[in-house]
Amino acid sequence: MHTVASMRSMLAERRAGDAEAGSAARHAGVALVGNVLNQVCFLVATVVIARGLGPTQYAVYASAMALSIILSTLAAGGLDVILVREAVRTREQAATYLGTAIALKLALTLVVLLGLALYDGAIGVAPMARRALWVAMLANLVRIHERTWVAAFRALGRMALEGVVLGIQGGLFVLLVVGLGARITDARGALEALLGSYLVSLTVGMALIVRQGLRPRFGGGLPVARFMAREALPVGVAAVLAYLYERLPILALGLLSAPGDVALFSSAFSIVRNLGVVPLVVAGAALPVLSRLAVGPGEHLQRAYGSVWRLLFALGVPLAVGCWFLAEPLMAVVFGPEYAGGYRVLRVLATSVVFSFLAYLAKAGLEATSAQARWTVVLAVGVVLGAGLQMALIPRLGHVGAGVALVVADVVVLGLATRGLGRHIARPLAGLGRFVACCLLGGGAMVALLVALQTVALLPRVLLGAALYLGALVALRAWDADEIAPLIAALRRPGGREGLGHEAQKEVV
Repeated sequence: MHTVASMRSMLAERRAGDAEAGSAARHAGVALVGNVLNQVCFLVATVVIARGLGPTQYAVYASAMALSIILSTLAAGGLDVILVREAVRTREQAATYLGTAIALKLALTLVVLLGLALYDGAIGVAPMARRALWVAMLANLVRIHERTWVAAFRALGRMALEGVVLGIQGGLFVLLVVGLGARITDARGALEALLGSYLVSLTVGMALIVRQGLRPRFGGGLPVARFMAREALPVGVAAVLAYLYERLPILALGLLSAPGDVALFSSAFSIVRNLGVVPLVVAGAALPVLSRLAVGPGEHLQRAYGSVWRLLFALGVPLAVGCWFLAEPLMAVVFGPEYAGGYRVLRVLATSVVFSFLAYLAKAGLEATSAQARWTVVLAVGVVLGAGLQMALIPRLGHVGAGVALVVADVVVLGLATRGLGRHIARPLAGLGRFVACCLLGGGAMVALLVALQTVALLPRVLLGAALYLGALVALRAWDADEIAPLIAALRRPGGREGLGHEAQKEVV
């Protein structure tokens, strides 16, 4: 009887973990459309801007964006993660957490604007760069307030609305850039189009969250504000470090190399960065699930984490292979002949795709288990390591050296983050060997096909390579039937208003 009871308990735990992972996959799929549309629109707008402005003005645009994103992240304060985590755990306090997050962000926004004014006056930025920097700063400050609504949608389990807001913003941005066309003659004009699109999406997000019945409550008082600020501090520091970590190559190239190197690296990096929408959405959907499971039996958390890890690894391998072997035609087709030389650094950055995908999940795992301070320490190590490597490699290898430094830092960051998970998720990589081998074999088959079809046009090569990779995973049975069934069942269920993971709770009962 004891053996039967144990088996039933293990089965219930496995079903709970699978259902939670399936729920995360379903909600991620709903939001992914809007996020992908947003990233595609940004890529199209970036291409139009780069081609229309030329390397010199595009370098001003890229540098202004890099610095303004780092500074505006200070105004976000890491509050979105805490808003999602706490609103999921205590749904009745969601309005109070939302109102407190808004108030804290507004206070931080004023501090950042004052700091930028002092910075601008202290170092004497050139007039052209100064104008671009201020517009970029305003645009990205609006963006971090737009993300408050995105966090609220995730906490409510309404990630479809996240896709609506981001899809509108991206679509409007590309329409403004393409529509204005010849009127955008410098970096400032392009950034003004970005600012306009963010103002619209901020308004839409606010209207949608009110329609969901969630109105910000600003009466939480000092205890709630102090709690959120304390919990968000390491997340906010980590967010600044993350943006600094990714944009250090651009800033370092601006100091140590020519504007042409900045343009080549930025164009190649934009392709890789836009692929990040996949782990961003998947990890964003997984955060509420992992946060809820973190206060329950460890087996549930372990299995859900492993399921999402497999999904991200399986998606990352073909993207990395495609970027490596198609780098030269990609750069020529997307950005034009002026940027074709960036294919070398694109190949370097392609090697980091899988590592960066998995790092998104490791970050979500640490935040869900209230170990966000560990992620902050990991990123601090990555920033210091990356900065040192860039200073050493850029003078010798130019923009390619900046890419090499970033890849090395990516590997170290993922390794340290995974090690940190060991204290909360006992075996984060247990039992994944066979699955990894199947994905690598599928990637190898994709490589052989891409090499054999070198004379074929770019789009057919991409489609055939993806089909072969997927077929290889099916033939090798990378996923077992009992692993696929819960995901299919979750995807077939219509989304309710109960929130993420509701179906899993019903199934366990």
